[in-house]
Amino acid sequence: MGSKAETDWVLSSLRLPSEALKVLVVGCVWSSGRTYAYLSPFGNEVARKGYTVLGVDIRHSEKRTPEIIETQNLTSTLILPYVLGDITKAPFKDGVFDQVVAISTIEHIGLLGYGNPVEDLDADGRAVDEMVKLLKAGGLMLITVPTANQFIIHRLNHYGKPSTNPGRGYDTEMLEQVFLSRLRSFEVSTVKIPPRAVGIKAEKHSNPCLEIVARNKDKIMRNILDFLKFKGLAYKEIFVYKSRVAGTCRDDSDIDIYIQLDEKHKDLVEREGNIWSGSKGLDPRLILNWRKEMKDMGFVVIEKVYGEQYREKYPDGKPIELDMRMGLDPEPPYNPKYDGKRYSIRLSEVKPCLRLPDN
Repeated sequence: MGSKAETDWVLSSLRLPSEALKVLVVGCVWSSGRTYAYLSPFGNEVARKGYTVLGVDIRHSEKRTPEIIETQNLTSTLILPYVLGDITKAPFKDGVFDQVVAISTIEHIGLLGYGNPVEDLDADGRAVDEMVKLLKAGGLMLITVPTANQFIIHRLNHYGKPSTNPGRGYDTEMLEQVFLSRLRSFEVSTVKIPPRAVGIKAEKHSNPCLEIVARNKDKIMRNILDFLKFKGLAYKEIFVYKSRVAGTCRDDSDIDIYIQLDEKHKDLVEREGNIWSGSKGLDPRLILNWRKEMKDMGFVVIEKVYGEQYREKYPDGKPIELDMRMGLDPEPPYNPKYDGKRYSIRLSEVKPCLRLPDN
């Protein structure tokens, strides 16, 4: 059961209520000992505010109507609908929820005493993976977990006997490993919640085609800058553009990059010719030669994707590559097939995963 401070933070962080917004509450059954369980008053409070709410828990609720818990200040008497199931094997289709919430829940998943026949120490990470899949593009995930100076699993109570409430305490390293490393394609912020908890707010990019850019932003920037330095080129701005921004690309599409060169390269651009009609860009044949150089230097392939559709042609994974253009235009010239729209975003504005605040 999360603290009132954790509950208040989650309630204040949820997006504005609407019956059209579907919220999943992970760990919706709260327990007292091994034999008594009731439905989460928190889930009912969210429903009372106007959201469409569904719960999921591996434990069965023995009381359909929760008692009022004064310390939580949650007094709704609604009955929360919930699914009896394991969040690490989520019984839902991918991308069906607008918001997914887990208050002081992930630290218990996979440990004995919560309906698990055997202990599974990696289940907390798999639960986060499933929550990521369940979110729609543009969705919001809110998680609270207890923190510790050193990672610990509480298996015993104060009397040295097996605890009825076993849980993990996460240090900075394990928070990174279990949570933040799985949220690279999200915009993530964290907040300390007294006395010893952390709140993780993760917003899924509304354009799934930008996720690969967000996940690899540092590597993309580093590769581009190293190659520009190798060629003796200066730049003013770097853009991600076309289909990856328009949202019309496939997950395995190459990454379209446009580099606005510094004006001091005006002579180079005029000498090499235009790539777009009426625009000042480098000839595509020159760019292809440079791309070969980049590939030989190991700067083109950003990551690899795997799947049945690639197994025959790409047994080692389908490479996701940088596909660059360069010119003097302040942003990528538009292509008529995109309705005259430029569809571009500065690479610097693509938001990667943020780090934890310093202790």
